[in-house]
Amino acid sequence: MPISKIKIFFCGIVLGVLAFAEWKIWQLPSQFFRTELFVAVNIAVLWIFYELWSQYQFRKDLSHLQKLQTLGRLVSGMAHDFNNILGGIIGAVEILDKKTAEQSELKKYLNIIEDACVRLQYLSKEVLGFSNKEESKTAIFCVDEVIGKTVDLARAGLEKKYEISYVGQDKESQVCFPVEALQSILLNLLLNAKDAMKKGGQIKIGMQKCQLKKHSQNLRLPVIVGDYVEICVADEGCGIKKKYLKQIFNPFFTTKGKGKGSGIGLASVYDYLKRYKGNIAVETSSNGSRFKIYLPIAKAGWKATAFILDDDEFFRKVLKEILQSLGLKVKVFSSADKMLEDAEKADVIWIDVQLKNDSGLSVYKIIRQQWKDKKIIFMSGNPCSDEIKKLKKKDVFINFIQKPCTENDCKAVLHNLNLD
Repeated sequence: MPISKIKIFFCGIVLGVLAFAEWKIWQLPSQFFRTELFVAVNIAVLWIFYELWSQYQFRKDLSHLQKLQTLGRLVSGMAHDFNNILGGIIGAVEILDKKTAEQSELKKYLNIIEDACVRLQYLSKEVLGFSNKEESKTAIFCVDEVIGKTVDLARAGLEKKYEISYVGQDKESQVCFPVEALQSILLNLLLNAKDAMKKGGQIKIGMQKCQLKKHSQNLRLPVIVGDYVEICVADEGCGIKKKYLKQIFNPFFTTKGKGKGSGIGLASVYDYLKRYKGNIAVETSSNGSRFKIYLPIAKAGWKATAFILDDDEFFRKVLKEILQSLGLKVKVFSSADKMLEDAEKADVIWIDVQLKNDSGLSVYKIIRQQWKDKKIIFMSGNPCSDEIKKLKKKDVFINFIQKPCTENDCKAVLHNLNLD
């Protein structure tokens, strides 16, 4: 983008005035004032040229950025439709996989389609997410498998004087939690256990199912009554002094000495558990420390009524099948007006953010005016859209599912809603 003619004309006048001033300065009788004024005028000339060059570079960069933004909007719009179709395919494959016998030859081809869809899903998220920072995504997963893989990873990086043993008493329980968050928690606790045993020793990890009650002791976070998986990480180190126990989860607090610890590890553990409805307890003595973390067990089914508002017929059908398999009664709508007529009967409403003839945000506002506590799940194939950014600003973005979505994704978002 060229610099405006008015600015060039103005700068030309200023430079002309400065050149005339320099000529007059050299005619002054005093050598001292003549030199000072000459230097000042030349600094002013250099400053003007610098400003002109900076403005030229800025406008050049701005033009390039605007082209990238235009390309980004084009890609985002295409990705929305692409993810709608891909979501339908993934959902249909999952349904077929459940209805196909294990020994069937069709299983092999369904797995090939599913693998291809997962790669396409990853590629789509990479394209959309290169400029979009997202929070950790909750998922339903078998906690025993994740602990096992994380322990294997930790063993590979530890010296021979340290030994990790893992005993899981519950191999089947699934939790609703971000996988990468659990891995980070375990690695932080294992690193702290190692640092507490300077001469080496054994780190024991145990896992079992338990219940938390209102009067459960030693827990550091408010208790949400329910079923949990307890993961205990115990070391044979020096323990933690009682005077430090109230501070260990504070950011930047460390007992490891200057330059040996950042004080971020346990703070991040606490933050993950607080954000995703977990809990933690600490027991310590001169013979070592035991950190017990509690992750909420995922529900298996829901007895609730769900409404789906989406203008893509293929995706509506597949999502209906998935939700019905989870125990919900489902009714689908392509029009916001028809859905709003019966919205009172719904326990949870799934709304596509980008509707062809309406906006998911405007539908949300209408619902909130009449039913302040109605549970709503937003859906979109484009997490970078303007509508999504508006939802983030209004702090209603907690319940969101990105297309294409799987049965596991649906379970995770329903679990977070605390439906009866």
